Amino acid sequence: MEHNRDISFTKSDFWRAFAAGAIIALFAVPVLENIKIFEIAREYDPTVLRVALIAWFMILPLASALGLFVFYRMALIWRPVAFEVGKYGLVGWLNTFLQIGVFNGLIWITAITQGLAVDLFAVISFVAAATNGFFWNKFWTFNAYGTNRGKSEYIKYFSVVGITSLLNTTFLHLMVNVVGAPQGFDPKIWANVVLATLIPISFIGNFLGSKFFAFKKLP
Repeated sequence: MEHNRDISFTKSDFWRAFAAGAIIALFAVPVLENIKIFEIAREYDPTVLRVALIAWFMILPLASALGLFVFYRMALIWRPVAFEVGKYGLVGWLNTFLQIGVFNGLIWITAITQGLAVDLFAVISFVAAATNGFFWNKFWTFNAYGTNRGKSEYIKYFSVVGITSLLNTTFLHLMVNVVGAPQGFDPKIWANVVLATLIPISFIGNFLGSKFFAFKKLP
């Protein structure tokens, strides 16, 4: 298709996707610890745990690069936006695991699972993920180089993800601190279940807001 010829999957795309996968693997560690995957594996066989961790850190980066290549091929035969969706999705997973990793890391360090401290943990993890996402999406996903609108773009991007995060934090607070974990349900696992339910809605809202508002190309 004529309008898709300018799309290319470069070495830079491969290594950025690979790096994103490696970072996702790293920040998933506190999550796996909090949901007791490591504890179960250690009780079963410590050797299995070590092998699984090595495989995790080898396979996930390669899988991230391969997944992005699939979206690139989709862009060639369908629409160019598919490649942006692939990049944004990978950055979204990176931001999600960064946010969840920081969130779980703070819970892991403090052993606090309820109260206003959990809300503070959510805010801290959000700011870290939003700042990370801004740079990845500006310079990679949407190629917004040389716009001289960095401050404006950051404010717009922060507003988009901020509104989404505010809604998420409110829902998280209600489900964790007001409703609480179901009887017999580990509070750490419950906090992650609630957070996971918000991912699809956040992705759609953030992608559309970023593409058509924060990094909108001026005529």
